[in-house]
Amino acid sequence: MSLFTKRSEAKTLEELHDEWKDCKQCPFYAQRNNVVIGAGNPTTAKIYVAGQAPAEEEDQCGIPFSGPGGMLCRDLFKQWRIPEEEIFWSNALACKTFKGAKIRRDWMNNCWERVEAELRIVQPKIIVTLGRPASERFCNSLPSKGEFRETKFNYEGIPGVTAVHPAILLRKKGRDKKKWQKIIDSDFELICELYDNFCI
Repeated sequence: MSLFTKRSEAKTLEELHDEWKDCKQCPFYAQRNNVVIGAGNPTTAKIYVAGQAPAEEEDQCGIPFSGPGGMLCRDLFKQWRIPEEEIFWSNALACKTFKGAKIRRDWMNNCWERVEAELRIVQPKIIVTLGRPASERFCNSLPSKGEFRETKFNYEGIPGVTAVHPAILLRKKGRDKKKWQKIIDSDFELICELYDNFCI
């Protein structure tokens, strides 16, 4: 059963956090330290970036994209000349997952009221999803296996694109890392194309 019997009425991120801070809809609440609500300036954010779930560092401080993988992602957006103040950072899930857990769609569904409230508060121009779980939840037309990246979609009237999460670079070395860097560069070219078309 959903935590809410009606749509969230939160008008600010602070109100949204108050609504969700005690959520117990999925099993992850038992081992979290913080419910990690999206972060950014709703008045200047044009891009809604959605990852999978908070990592250990994010769970500790309550701020999304603040661990090594998240900071790498933030740096890449800067390198591609997309201003930090124009980005709102979030995740499909607001709680740290169990180690090695495969993300189930019903868990993301339980958290989706919070995602939609963030979208309503921020009103972004575009959406960028990082990694397969978040991409699948925003874009229902993805293949069940194989390639998912660089798929354009439209969610509730907001254009978006799927991409590999740059955090994968932290797990790669040598030639394999160079291969993934080229893939991520290709993804960011498409992100920038979407940004130029809808945000400038």
